[in-house]
Amino acid sequence: MTVGISLIFIGIIILIVGVILLALSEKGEIKGGFVGFIGPIPIGFGTDKGIMVLLLVIAIIIMLAVMFLSGR
Repeated sequence: MTVGISLIFIGIIILIVGVILLALSEKGEIKGGFVGFIGPIPIGFGTDKGIMVLLLVIAIIIMLAVMFLSGR
């Protein structure tokens, strides 16, 4: 239980640091995206082709890690 709470706090800290860094950056270009899983299939949306490719690669790595760790 403490690991889960720690991960939530780390995520919030990373989010706050990211917003601060974005506010302090000189160029106002924002790129982002979202990847979610419907069953074992990753589905993503992105504002840039490069970000989308990166997110889908990360999603595939996560999907493979879950498959190997679950024993399938």
